[in-house]
Amino acid sequence: MFHQLAYTSSSTSYDVTAFIDEDLPFIKERNCSIGVSGILLFADGTFLQVLEGEEATVRSLYEKIARDPRHKGVKIVLEREAKRRSFPDWAMGWRHIGVDHPLADEITKFASTDGIVAHSGWVNGKVLDVVDRYFRVNWG
Repeated sequence: MFHQLAYTSSSTSYDVTAFIDEDLPFIKERNCSIGVSGILLFADGTFLQVLEGEEATVRSLYEKIARDPRHKGVKIVLEREAKRRSFPDWAMGWRHIGVDHPLADEITKFASTDGIVAHSGWVNGKVLDVVDRYFRVNWG
C-alpha cells in the first residue's frame, strides 16, 4: 500500500522561473532518494500537490512543506491509502496551469474549502479526478 496526501496552499510572490531553474531539480532528486512520487500543479497563485509513498515519509515531507514560508493557507484536501501510485514515474511532476484553463477554477475551489475535515466527501472524490482529467485532456 502507498500513502497519498494532497494539499493546497497559496503564494502571492511565486517566481515560476526560479522554481523551475533552482528548486525543481533538487526536489526531484530528494523525492527520488526518499521514495516519494507525485505532481505539483500551480494555477493563479494556488498550489495543488499530490505526494505518494511510505506514510511516515509522506507525512514528514508534508509537515516540512507546511512550515515553508513560501506557502500560506496550507491544508490537506486528500489523504488515503492506495494499492498503487498514481504517479509512479514522477519524482515530482510539475505543471503551471494558465488562469484561463478550466481546471484553474477547480484548483482554486479546493483551496477555498476548509480542508479534508469539513469537506472530505466532496474533496476526496474530486482531487485526483481533477489531476487525472488534466492529464487526459493535455496528454491524451
